[in-house]
Amino acid sequence: MVTRSAKIAAISCATLAFAGAALAQGADPVAALYTNTIKETRADGSGATFHFNADKTFMMMSPQRNMSGTYIVNAKGAVCITMTPPPGAPAPATPPNPEANCVLLPTKIGETTDHMGGGPNGQMEKFELVAGR
Repeated sequence: MVTRSAKIAAISCATLAFAGAALAQGADPVAALYTNTIKETRADGSGATFHFNADKTFMMMSPQRNMSGTYIVNAKGAVCITMTPPPGAPAPATPPNPEANCVLLPTKIGETTDHMGGGPNGQMEKFELVAGR
């Protein structure tokens, strides 16, 4: 015969396991980026699009050039990118700082975030998460 305490313990364990699984699924703060597109627009009208991947790589596409690289998500939830030098380019004199180029990106479709100081002239940038690739 199963006691009332044993039933409560079993239900509690099942509830914790379910909650733990839900938390694990929600643990990646930028998961929405993997199947969607970040659109960057600068104050002067220029911009780029970004595709971020679950393997911590990304691709940036703009009218001027396409570039790729890697990224991390820092403790504040900002995405910090490191560009891969183009083929034939000299290696940087010092290793890139992965925390140097960080932006809080939107994580819901249609959401936007603003970032001051981006782009080649320190312009205001707007980032929008748009559906699809």
